[in-house]
Amino acid sequence: MPTDWQTELGDLLAAYLGYQSIDAGATEMVYVAARNPAHHQQFLTAIEAGIEAAKRQDPELLTLMTRSSITVYTFGEALEYLEELRATYLQQYEAAIRANQKPTG
Repeated sequence: MPTDWQTELGDLLAAYLGYQSIDAGATEMVYVAARNPAHHQQFLTAIEAGIEAAKRQDPELLTLMTRSSITVYTFGEALEYLEELRATYLQQYEAAIRANQKPTG
């Protein structure tokens, strides 16, 4: 039975990244998260849990990523993928938030 992090990360990868680039998937994630801060936290928590799973070499992570159509063969590749996803997502999210802020005063 999948744990919470497995369900959250699996859903995220399958919904936004399974058949497209990290950049394209992050763009879709930002579209959703910029309008709902709870989604931003949910996405970030799922990615962070995946990074931690890669660091501890949890075999469920590789299975989960494969099931979500993400091709990785080693924990190093999984870690690299998830760290790139986190960096790309955060960069795009922060840019979207800055673009939507209205000056005060």
